[in-house]
Amino acid sequence: MEPNCAHIGVRGVVRDGDDDDDDPPMGGVTIRITGDEDGYRGPWYVTTGSDGEYGLAIAEFGDIPERVELKAEVYGEGVDSKDDPKWNVQDDCHASDANQIMEIDWSKTD
Repeated sequence: MEPNCAHIGVRGVVRDGDDDDDDPPMGGVTIRITGDEDGYRGPWYVTTGSDGEYGLAIAEFGDIPERVELKAEVYGEGVDSKDDPKWNVQDDCHASDANQIMEIDWSKTD
């Protein structure tokens, strides 16, 4: 996670393996983001490139309510979310618990 005073978003990589940087990347996997506030329910979608990486800007900083909880899910052939990471973003990007850009790395497990 990282504070960011410009954008609210998510980024990461999807790999075919058990969480090792040497595992091959998985392209064509869809990440779905949903929120819990009116105007920020989504869903928003992003698809991994051939390098397995994805990135999605959901909103510009300053356009969100005081606090929004977001959830990520991964979809694709042979890939499905076993856990759905959740995180909060807030309207104070300088707060010690600010989390405007969430980084989620996914690994395919058998």
